[in-house]
Amino acid sequence: MTMIILFSISVYLLAHIHLIYAIENYPYMKNYTYPSDLFSLSIPDEWSIEYNHPTNKFENPQLIFSQESSNSRLLFEINYKSTNELTHDTKALEFYTNKLKNEYHKISIEQSSLTAYEIDNEQTISFLFEIPLASSYDNSVNLKGVKIFLPLSSEKEIEITFTTFKSNFENQIKIVDKIISSIRINNNV
Repeated sequence: MTMIILFSISVYLLAHIHLIYAIENYPYMKNYTYPSDLFSLSIPDEWSIEYNHPTNKFENPQLIFSQESSNSRLLFEINYKSTNELTHDTKALEFYTNKLKNEYHKISIEQSSLTAYEIDNEQTISFLFEIPLASSYDNSVNLKGVKIFLPLSSEKEIEITFTTFKSNFENQIKIVDKIISSIRINNNV
C-alpha cells in the first residue's frame, strides 16, 4: 500500500513539474503583430489566430486566439469611444464594472483591480469573472475568465477577454499571463 501511495505522489509531482516547466519555458511561441501595427505579442504556436474586420461602422475589429484542446479563447477588441472621462481610478473601475454587467447578465465578478495587470508599462483595469452556462448543472463547466481594459487614449482602448471552462482556468491562466506580459504597444499608431 505504501508503495502505491509513493508511486501516486511521484506521478503527481512529475506531472506538475512538467506543467510548470512547459509554462515557464514554452518552447514554441510565435510573434504576432496586429494588422494596423497597434500592438504585437507572443502566443503559443498551437493556438489558432482569427482576425475579424468590421463589416459596418458599429462593429469593432476583433482578434481571436484560441486553443481548441482546452476550449480556451483570448479575444482582443479595439474599441473606439467618444469620452475622455475614463481615467485610471475608481470611477473607471465602476464604469467598466457596469459595462461588464450589461454585456454578461449573469456574470459573477470575483475580483476587480486597477493594478493586477500591466501591459507595456501601462496600468490596466481588470476583472476576474465567472459566467454560469444556462444548461449546466455542473459548475466546473461554467466559463471563467479575465477581462482587461487598456485605455490607449481618450478615443481608443484595447479590450482583452480570456475565457475557458472553469476546470481549465488555473492551468490556462498561466499561459495567458505570459501572452499578456509579452504585449508591446506601438505608440506611433
